[in-house]
Amino acid sequence: MSSTKSLLRSINFRKIMGESLHQSLIETVAKRDTWTPEPGQVRWLFIATFNNGGSTALGELLDTASAAMRLVDDGEGQWLMPQLHAPGRRWNADAVVDYKLVRGMWLREVRKVGGFPKLVVEKSPGNMVRMRPLLETFSDMPCTVIRLTRDPYAVCASWAKRYSLEHLEKFWDEDVAGVETKSLDHYRLLGDIYGRRAKLLLGLEDVTQMALTYEELTENPREVLDRLAELEPLLHDADREAKLRVKDYEPRPLENMNARQISKLTPEQVAAISAGLEPHAEAVSALGYDFR
Repeated sequence: MSSTKSLLRSINFRKIMGESLHQSLIETVAKRDTWTPEPGQVRWLFIATFNNGGSTALGELLDTASAAMRLVDDGEGQWLMPQLHAPGRRWNADAVVDYKLVRGMWLREVRKVGGFPKLVVEKSPGNMVRMRPLLETFSDMPCTVIRLTRDPYAVCASWAKRYSLEHLEKFWDEDVAGVETKSLDHYRLLGDIYGRRAKLLLGLEDVTQMALTYEELTENPREVLDRLAELEPLLHDADREAKLRVKDYEPRPLENMNARQISKLTPEQVAAISAGLEPHAEAVSALGYDFR
């Protein structure tokens, strides 16, 4: 194994072998690596959340704690394995995943960072369809699940801006046949996606230790951090006054961007999102949000 590691350090396999072969080699090394942390060395904090639901803000805030770390720069460990992010897999609860490999790949990153104890903050949105097997995979280490939600109209406005119909079809496994970009059917579909994912999050209540909203996070981050530190002591020294870089914005104190996002929607688009949400009204209400 040591010779393989040396090669990985000295040669750019992506260029020589191609991305798929490079990934295969990395996965082979990870799968053979049976390292298990000593008790207390590694803890996991899973954020179950929507895309564009505020997890970047929360993740940046938590990352100010000295023990906190991320598996990759954006805090989404799914990018380490095509099994977790490839087309047809990211949101497919029935996709076969090698969780032994997930463990090896993710712990490999933890060990590279070192400096124990470590609190791994993991926020891949697709985790909501595979949270239970992930918790089982890391059941020999302390695991905490936090649910983070955000106003559906702000989320759908962000989705409309950031994700094309082609993206929804290829990576989110959505049926977009007959739907035109930025049509009312497009916004209705986004509302429906939000509603279905709201149900997924609610289905994890029995393994969720804390429910947070983007709104309370941005309005009172100090109080939220105090609550989180009670739940996870390794967050005790997180910076309550941090200025954070979120998405396309310069570093600044946390700010509720809902009104700005929703203001970009026309009344017709709001009504279309509401129509998409309607079959999931009970779930939307259970998360604490109202229809507009």
